[in-house]
Amino acid sequence: MKRLTAADSWYLYAETPSMHMHVVGAVILDATDSPTHVDADVIEEHVYRVVPNIEGFSDRLISVPFGIDHPVWVNDGEFSMSRHVRRHTLDAPGGNEELSDYIGEVASTELDRKKPLWEMHIVDGLMGGRMALVTKMHHTIIDGETGVDMMPYLLSMEPGGDPLPVPEEPRFEAALKRDPGPIRMAVDAAWNRVSNPGRSVNALRRTISGVSKAAVTVVGQRRAGQTTPGPFTAPRTPWNATLTPARSVAFSNVSLDELKETKRALGVTVNDVVLGACTLALRRVLMRQGEDLERPLVAAIPVSVHGSDKSDVADSAVNQVSNLFSHLPVQLSDPEEIVDYIHGVTGGAKELHEELGPDILGDMVDLVPPSVLHFGIDAMSWARVPDYTPPIYTTIISNVPGSPVPLYLAGAEVVDMVPFGPLIEGCGLNITAISHMNRFHIGIMACPDLIPDVEGILEEIVEGFEEMHKLVQNRS
Repeated sequence: MKRLTAADSWYLYAETPSMHMHVVGAVILDATDSPTHVDADVIEEHVYRVVPNIEGFSDRLISVPFGIDHPVWVNDGEFSMSRHVRRHTLDAPGGNEELSDYIGEVASTELDRKKPLWEMHIVDGLMGGRMALVTKMHHTIIDGETGVDMMPYLLSMEPGGDPLPVPEEPRFEAALKRDPGPIRMAVDAAWNRVSNPGRSVNALRRTISGVSKAAVTVVGQRRAGQTTPGPFTAPRTPWNATLTPARSVAFSNVSLDELKETKRALGVTVNDVVLGACTLALRRVLMRQGEDLERPLVAAIPVSVHGSDKSDVADSAVNQVSNLFSHLPVQLSDPEEIVDYIHGVTGGAKELHEELGPDILGDMVDLVPPSVLHFGIDAMSWARVPDYTPPIYTTIISNVPGSPVPLYLAGAEVVDMVPFGPLIEGCGLNITAISHMNRFHIGIMACPDLIPDVEGILEEIVEGFEEMHKLVQNRS
């Protein structure tokens, strides 16, 4: 029986009407140079042919009675591609603004748990005859790395080529063919708990060990004069408040070559430069709003732990990710000082992240009954707790390595690829990026009731990258 892992279950239990746990993405397609005619009908035919073969896309979740154990996957007996694939034509002029508005609408509604947890939207009417494929997938079936791994099964590296064949050997054990009914579900769940009595004990052991080691590391770092950021240490910003269901997005891209040139010249990492550009951007945004800039902001940075040799849990979770925290020193104005500051902080943050271990999220889920976890998160939103408690962190910032070679969908070239990560209660801003060819694509997801001008933040981030690169150019 294919049961949802503890780590993946968190994204199900944490979901509320205003905190959607889906990942949204968009690929913009240009068929101008395609050897064959490509339109929305061709894209739809391609999606209908390829997607049903991707493992898990015809499975839905069913809950275990009384929350005895995590939900299980079953084959959806009513599965039909027409229930998941939508068509939409943008209003004129069909630019980024119109596409962003539509993606925001798609992101603002929850996925229907009675069906497999994904949607695809084929969008035409873009300027220049371009099209877009907008995807919406629940975090229980995808994270950053698995999303990149999934691309070859939908996209190809040649205009007339087919995507890779889906492996004959599935990664996970097969889902149930039909709904087993509440009695069998309860019995199987109870047996799973009884036959694995050490699960909670091991989770508690790993949690205590990880937290203890992390505490020792923090003490040692502070004695050495290092300041390691952590949750609930960030100053409040206008977007650190209770979420509403609405979402808005904005996207753009910058030169990947210039980004790499900047990181080499400064002797730092790509991630340090990304955090530096975001720091410059958020500094200017907060200054315009008259906010206090005396304390650094705190960014949560999702880090993949796929293949980690420090994990005690079987490599069966889709989501193998944990977070490290970095300061965003908005109290500084000089770009080079900002990057140096970040580079010093992230070293200590990585050390702390290593001590906590890759299993911390799943272990915490296994230690708290699902009903209690969901009730607590739902109650926090209902009572608007984020409005009067310190924010867990200021924003979420992540970047994922993409493809260095051209990609095609049904013969149309992928000219833009944009990811949009979910918002967590109390944090209405997510900045996610992915590289593709020689461009670094940036997507922002925001709660418009907390951030009315998401496009303004995007423009400042792009300017932040340009300012960082000018710093390097002025040196030469």
